Amino acid sequence: MREIGYKEKDAPLLQDVKLLEQVLLEIMGSKMSQQSLAAFNLLLYEEIDKKTLPDLLAALNLAEIGEVIRACSLFAQVLNIAEDLHHERRRRIYESENDSILRGSLEDILDKIKSGSVDAGLLQETLNHSHISAVLTAHPTEVQRQTILSLLRKIFHLLQAYNLPNLNLEDKSSIEEALTVTLLTLWQSDETRHFKLTVHDEIDNGIAYFPLSFFEALPKLYRKLSRGLKGLFPQMVLPNIITIGSWIGGDRDGNPYVQADTMQTAFERQAQVVFHYYRKQLKSLDEELSL
Repeated sequence: MREIGYKEKDAPLLQDVKLLEQVLLEIMGSKMSQQSLAAFNLLLYEEIDKKTLPDLLAALNLAEIGEVIRACSLFAQVLNIAEDLHHERRRRIYESENDSILRGSLEDILDKIKSGSVDAGLLQETLNHSHISAVLTAHPTEVQRQTILSLLRKIFHLLQAYNLPNLNLEDKSSIEEALTVTLLTLWQSDETRHFKLTVHDEIDNGIAYFPLSFFEALPKLYRKLSRGLKGLFPQMVLPNIITIGSWIGGDRDGNPYVQADTMQTAFERQAQVVFHYYRKQLKSLDEELSL
């Protein structure tokens, strides 16, 4: 790929991109036709203008055009993962190397509360009457398959592992092999479904994000905010001000398939996921506190 405007701080990103490019091109070399692979390489390595592109695609049949589109889509997805990982890496480096508070961060808000001489009683009263709710909603035409999302998350974690310090050759080889298998699976997996989503499918897709994100992120946020507030006002009590809501399975916006039984299913599935998470945490606690 063309290396445009890379700076020294972006060297880890360039390393990840080269790794992904190498693995992807090996896979595509074995799965794409020679004609579609040649066309994709032109798109990847050459400057193709709008006038040349139709002529390039006109030389391919529909199956080969589909392969080129699939290759472009896959490259975009995995390189976005590398970029997301790099943004996270740069954020951590910035926070570790700078004493200044990041604008818009929780620390920035607490610092403004401190410098603004906010009255503790007024702040407590405001918090007691505050409520923030992130509400999930369903857009069936935009929902990605859980299989695809799971594979993309695995690629992210493999890249994280690949960037750990002091990896030996065997470690790197194992990660590269796992990355190859994952990317090959992604290449062979349909991005779109061959059936229409039901409301129950939408419910399960929405609930899947709770154990992946909310169950761990929200307690961390509460602990961080509580510590910060108590550092300013030791008597401050942080109430339950943040909740996660969902319209999925209960949004009566004209969908004829949303009935009383779907709302009941949504409640039951949410309860099941929560209790399953609690049981998992209790099991971990039981293992830590052996008698």
